[in-house]
Amino acid sequence: SYYHDYGPARGDFVSAFFEVVDWDEPAARYDQAVELFE
Repeated sequence: SYYHDYGPARGDFVSAFFEVVDWDEPAARYDQAVELFE
């Protein structure tokens, strides 16, 4: 599936991956973790 969609263009795959991730959830969890150690 990966090679069928992207072929040898690994950079395109990485770019598509970062567009799919919901960054609000990890950011909120990171903020919670930082508060625990302050």
